[in-house]
Amino acid sequence: MNGHRAYQHYLALKKHYTVDKYSVFQEPRVPVPEATYLKRNDHYLWEKFAKLFHSTPEVMTFMIANFAAGNESFVHNMEVANDHFIKWQKNSQSITHLFQSELDFIQTHCKDSTHLLEFQGASPPALLNMYLGRHVSIQTMVILNAYLNYLKGWKGSMSFLFENEIRRIDKSQGFVKFNKERVQKVIESFTDDLQIVV
Repeated sequence: MNGHRAYQHYLALKKHYTVDKYSVFQEPRVPVPEATYLKRNDHYLWEKFAKLFHSTPEVMTFMIANFAAGNESFVHNMEVANDHFIKWQKNSQSITHLFQSELDFIQTHCKDSTHLLEFQGASPPALLNMYLGRHVSIQTMVILNAYLNYLKGWKGSMSFLFENEIRRIDKSQGFVKFNKERVQKVIESFTDDLQIVV
């Protein structure tokens, strides 16, 4: 991995997370001529950054963890970027347990499925508030959407106020891996308890 290649992956992920119709799964790098890259004032930071990784999947996971956390300028603050990466890795390694414990939190703090998933006039859904308050992870948001398809309803109404957060959840969907069989049991119990129609 070199800085030029890492920077091209960065541009692709940045575009993925900010442009609705772009997908990094179709175009994993944005081509940038090396001469253009070398004219950047921060190209030395990208070279330093690239030396930390041994493979493309490793650097991509690091970048995804940061984009999912809303941190686009990670090469300028590696301490914060590393914290996001460690949290992403930890959550990914125990994703079913994380999902179960965060659903328990949701059930404890919201007994009404209407307030949980729907905008009430100008008030955001309780689930979105829990996510914004960092009580629910982006991984749980992605898994819940896979079963409840709540993002479809959020794109519209008052959601323009939360457009970036909603897009971030939506665009993280292809990066959150989970055991569907295990999660299915957890989601069934959750939807039964809150009387959510799936």
